[in-house]
Amino acid sequence: MEIKKQTCPECGTTNLVTQCGSCGRPFVLSEAHLEGNSRQFGDAPLEEAPDNFSLQHCDYCRLREESGMIEAMSAGRRQRTCPVCHTERLSGGQS
Repeated sequence: MEIKKQTCPECGTTNLVTQCGSCGRPFVLSEAHLEGNSRQFGDAPLEEAPDNFSLQHCDYCRLREESGMIEAMSAGRRQRTCPVCHTERLSGGQS
């Protein structure tokens, strides 16, 4: 799993971004991912990933299987935003 650091152009927060092994979409990692949970609106950005950290699927793909499309669509939008200012610009490949 490759993790890239990207700086939010709006607030300057450094975010960790990786790519889903299932759909290929890039997504922002949060503290919730360390606990095996999907990212929620107020979750903090992940500042550093542990050496053994691995995440196979983005929140969209995981929730599409577990909870259905309504939950998956919300998670899909949320996972592409900066956890601090909630601007949707991070997953488009900026660095």
